[in-house]
Amino acid sequence: MKNVLVCKNCNHENPYYVWICNNCKSYLRTRIFNIDLWNVLGLLLHAPQKGFSIVIQSEHKNFIFPIFLFASIKFFIDSMFMSLVIYKHAPNFGNILTKILMVFVLLGVIMIIIVFLLTLLNKFFGLITRFRDNLSILIYSFIPQVYALILLFTVEITVFGGSIYNSSISRIYIISI
Repeated sequence: MKNVLVCKNCNHENPYYVWICNNCKSYLRTRIFNIDLWNVLGLLLHAPQKGFSIVIQSEHKNFIFPIFLFASIKFFIDSMFMSLVIYKHAPNFGNILTKILMVFVLLGVIMIIIVFLLTLLNKFFGLITRFRDNLSILIYSFIPQVYALILLFTVEITVFGGSIYNSSISRIYIISI
């Protein structure tokens, strides 16, 4: 699939993210300034292609930082839980803010490298994409992790309490999943 918008006026192929034709200056689509978070979250659930199209076509890629922060917290919690399963003892939660920040920075560096390589690969294959569009798509793809943090993890903590990080109960919990 070629990521272009064809002008209805002059049949010129334009990059997917533009809203005015590069050739005849006619309007290709409605202009999207900011991302409407609640609308996009709903679209990402039931019509992901439409939701990601809005993310790509918006001029300001807002809500990227909070989504990435919540996803980093979820990845940190998952890594603590996996260390419990692997090493069979409760993880050390000392200086938790520093550890979340380390996961945040590490994921950020890895994501920037991946998006940079993806942008170069797209350019190699003749696809016109922007770095910020690729980065915003990658970050918005972490929405299920944010849902899991907000909905599932709060239910797990409510039901299991602090015992979720007890090694004997956690092994039973992991086996039941």
